[in-house]
Amino acid sequence: MAQRIETTIFSDLSGAEDAEQYTFAVQDSSYEVDLTKDEAAELFRLLDPYVKAGRKTSRRTTHSTPPSRPNRRGTAGNPGIYGRVKEWGRANGFDVRDRSRPSHALVEAYEKATGETVKVGR
Repeated sequence: MAQRIETTIFSDLSGAEDAEQYTFAVQDSSYEVDLTKDEAAELFRLLDPYVKAGRKTSRRTTHSTPPSRPNRRGTAGNPGIYGRVKEWGRANGFDVRDRSRPSHALVEAYEKATGETVKVGR
């Protein structure tokens, strides 16, 4: 039996379909938000002068213990693309680790089965 699972991502701002997940940081906190292409373009337009004037820094982890959420790519109600890939992989017989990015083989199988493109390591 063939099965096709489709995932629709909705904008966190407008609720519109065809959104993508974007990550950004302010001060010591990182954020993820699902935006349409137009909303993302507006965010980048607003941030552009600050990005151009700023200096790029390396990410430093300040946690001495692991974060309370094992899936930092999403939330309980919205697992993020890595969470969706892992859930799909488990449901389809793949060996999936809880605390790492999905393997390239799993991502390729997910993309082939769902038609959704996964941007790994953005």
